[in-house]
Amino acid sequence: MKGVAALAVAMAAAVAVVAWQPVASPWWIYADADASYMASSVDAMVGEHLIYLDHPGMPLQDLMALTVEARYLAHRATGGHGSARDYAGQRLLHLDDSRIFFRGYAILFYLAGALLAFVVFRKLLGDPWWGTVGALAWLAAPGMRAMSIQYRPDGLLAGAVLAVGYLIVRAAQRRDAWTYTQAALLLGLALTLKIHAAALFAPFAVALLWRRPGPGWEQAWRADAGRWLRRYRVPLILFAVVWIAGCAIFDPHRIATGVPSHQLHGFAAIAAAFVVVVAAALVLRQRLLALLLAALAVGVVLPGTLVINDLPEMVVKIVQGLTGSGANSGVQPFSTPVRELFHQPLLPTTVLLVLSAVAAAVGARRRDFVPAMWFSGSALAYVMASARLGTVHYYAPAFVLALPPTLWLVAQLEPRLSYAAAAVGLALLLYSPIRQLPDQRRSARLQEQQWAQIEPIGDRLLTKPGTLAVVEDYTDPVPDVRWHVLVSQYAEWVPPYPYRYLDDSGASKTLADQLKLEPRYFVGGLPLDLHGPTREQLAFGSYVVRPLPVPAAARRLSVGWAALR
Repeated sequence: MKGVAALAVAMAAAVAVVAWQPVASPWWIYADADASYMASSVDAMVGEHLIYLDHPGMPLQDLMALTVEARYLAHRATGGHGSARDYAGQRLLHLDDSRIFFRGYAILFYLAGALLAFVVFRKLLGDPWWGTVGALAWLAAPGMRAMSIQYRPDGLLAGAVLAVGYLIVRAAQRRDAWTYTQAALLLGLALTLKIHAAALFAPFAVALLWRRPGPGWEQAWRADAGRWLRRYRVPLILFAVVWIAGCAIFDPHRIATGVPSHQLHGFAAIAAAFVVVVAAALVLRQRLLALLLAALAVGVVLPGTLVINDLPEMVVKIVQGLTGSGANSGVQPFSTPVRELFHQPLLPTTVLLVLSAVAAAVGARRRDFVPAMWFSGSALAYVMASARLGTVHYYAPAFVLALPPTLWLVAQLEPRLSYAAAAVGLALLLYSPIRQLPDQRRSARLQEQQWAQIEPIGDRLLTKPGTLAVVEDYTDPVPDVRWHVLVSQYAEWVPPYPYRYLDDSGASKTLADQLKLEPRYFVGGLPLDLHGPTREQLAFGSYVVRPLPVPAAARRLSVGWAALR
């Protein structure tokens, strides 16, 4: 009963976080990156090349592509008509039809992460209530609150780094080659979620240096692998059936169209370098290292087999991201101001990193290097987040990996004192996230209110075909604008969209010229600051902007309208 009660507390807290999010808001509230992943996944379903692989987020696109395919097959089985491409186009034009899937999956990822945190901390520290403490602390990871309903890799990654870390620790404690292999396989999969999983190479290296499997590990590996495969044969067979069926549906056309040469050359170079490293390990009689590298490669390659001709591009993007090019090109290294690391929302991560360093030192003094393994991963994840785009949720892996050594350090105290310290620490960690819990719902409600003021005015003014309203910024709450920026620009193929609004940018002007759309109105805060017709230089060109009267409610929401000529 104690374990059930502890788990119930942890999961109730996770459900409460989800319940406070704007779950019922329209698709465009979190179009970055819900709509981007959705569009890329629909393209995968119809055989188009994927161009949204910078994270790379491949498992999310695989899952959604399979989901859309299953929906299409159900549509046909129940009397629906039209080709797969027609169906895909309708899904992209009506993204709210898919909201239950991308938000539903995001919620499942988040709840699964909380459950995994409970299990890992319970096993690490030996008590169900430590599992609750760890799961509640996991909920406080930077940016995870908003990620609880967003279809991004970050929620899965926050759980995956804990799972991989735990497998590494277990493998080291047991000197178990099979568990090391599982950790390498899962690490490869985690890299296809987001390249920040590479931070786990640090604890892997510490573990292999400290607790390498002893003589006879090959025989033990074969026996353990056989037992594991027999134990999990049913779910493995089910997964294999679904996956092979998906590959049979998606890959024949892709194999026929081949791989673009620029992708193939980069992939060939990476594959050749990898083969050389594995061969060198075998020549030097480092068979365990060769085995682990092979398992890592399987984990990386597996998600790409569903979209086989984009597998090379995914691998290239992973290597580019880890070496500072690709999506990170042009980003100033370590551009995050140091002072931000010591203020909310990053202060808790910095404090946990320091405490995990203390735990590593204490453990090393006792010749227990488990805390050091966790600390090394947290430190590398912290450096990776700081070195590139220092977005808040990029620090979540560092936060999560710092929790096990920190809680281990607290658990070394006398029992009553350790629980008191954990309670105080949890209160400090959760205070700010709890206080800010309504923020996402409040922000979504404000955006919906702004659109509710824009839409009826637009319906009244934009009656002539080809008439366009220019929106001040792409972040303004206008579905057309977000569809253009976050759907059409992240998918190789999209159906024609009936634009009535476009943001004031060069890319939008080019599109408007192609579609022969005439800018007649301007929407945003600018008209509220004008007292009469004024010539303004917009990205669309130089226009005389004449403010139009708007309802008082629209003015309060910073929604102004102006005519352009």
